[in-house]
Amino acid sequence: MGPVLGTLHALNQNRPVGYFLDVCSAIILSLPSLVLGVAALLLAAGTRWFPVGGVTSSQLADAGLFTSLADRLHHLALPVLCLCLPLIATVERIQYSAARSTLQELHLRAARSRGLSSGSIFFKHLMLPSLNPVVSTAGPVMGLVLSGSLVIEMIFSWPGLGKTTYDALFNLDIFLLLGCVSCGSLLLVAGNLSADLLLQMIDPRTRT
Repeated sequence: MGPVLGTLHALNQNRPVGYFLDVCSAIILSLPSLVLGVAALLLAAGTRWFPVGGVTSSQLADAGLFTSLADRLHHLALPVLCLCLPLIATVERIQYSAARSTLQELHLRAARSRGLSSGSIFFKHLMLPSLNPVVSTAGPVMGLVLSGSLVIEMIFSWPGLGKTTYDALFNLDIFLLLGCVSCGSLLLVAGNLSADLLLQMIDPRTRT
């Protein structure tokens, strides 16, 4: 979603859509994780659309597989949203800067002069050539996000890697702490490796 919004922002940088995306991304990037988490909790408590916290509902302890999976995803919605919103805003800003430079490239003017469709110009000739800085940055960022966010996990009472690392450090459990750090390092390496492989797929210039 971030690359699409960033490309749309570049195409409409002097229009109301561009101004709206600019304001939204700036607001989301300026909000700490604690504020996002508390706002999500207030939304859940006020609307009753989502559970306030925890992993599963206590009354569904003996439910079937599909019911338990749906309940787990329901509890996961708000924590994932709080983690993804800053990531989407970051990717949107990077893609916006890259797409602005791509708008001045000759291949984009050639594609427009050939009469290609708007969708083809948007995805193949503008968004894809602008993805290099996004992919290079998104690899390490995704690794850090997957390794756990302590603030979000504490707010939503979610037993993730960040909370487990904090408990291990607080309780002086060296072996558990080493395991958590190793898992976080592996996720970071996997994010960087995925970014390098994706760069070779979308940009033939990196294959040489």
